[in-house]
Amino acid sequence: MKLLWIIPGFGEPHKTQKEYFFSENRKKIGTVIDVKIFEYSKENPGIVGQFLKSHCQPWKVRDYDIIMVSLDDVELTSKINWQKMYDYLYHDDWDMLLPSVSNNNTVFPHIRTTALSKPIVQTTTAEFFCYFFKPKSYATWWGYLRDYNPWLWGMDLNLYMNMLLKVGLMKDFTIIHHYKGGSEAGSQDRIKYFEEMGVTMEQVAAQKCFLA
Repeated sequence: MKLLWIIPGFGEPHKTQKEYFFSENRKKIGTVIDVKIFEYSKENPGIVGQFLKSHCQPWKVRDYDIIMVSLDDVELTSKINWQKMYDYLYHDDWDMLLPSVSNNNTVFPHIRTTALSKPIVQTTTAEFFCYFFKPKSYATWWGYLRDYNPWLWGMDLNLYMNMLLKVGLMKDFTIIHHYKGGSEAGSQDRIKYFEEMGVTMEQVAAQKCFLA
């Protein structure tokens, strides 16, 4: 099994603590995995979407079986069962997987572990903390990146509505998200993104969180 881990933004604030998360997560990954990290700084500025667009194009990652994309302030709570991930993606035909959030640090209450009663459920929206893709699905998601929207505003709300991805939310594999995000400075980017996608905030908000 060939695996890739992408962290499209790593640095301050809390860099020392994030280095600890990375070290601990590396242990929980528990196997050989290629790693791509964009480490930003004053001397090397950049934003999540810019790194993904410039360095992680689908044709560069198409030979991997599973592509993991995560933020730098995410901590895995247990060892990854890669065979189970593979079976979900390739035998059960999920396009994308995400762990549930074991603490309350998300603006999407439905992706908290306490909101789930089944091992895996299909969700329409999923805040970007930690995603697992097969290459074809990653290519679909990557295709919705936009240069004017480097913080990915609104993409997590369009996984099903526009991208038509079958997203599996896992109850028994969880993460802790440690730090709250920034301001609503990107809200205009989100409005522009929704306009391009041909949807309104009202339509997006009316989506069911879970599909049967």
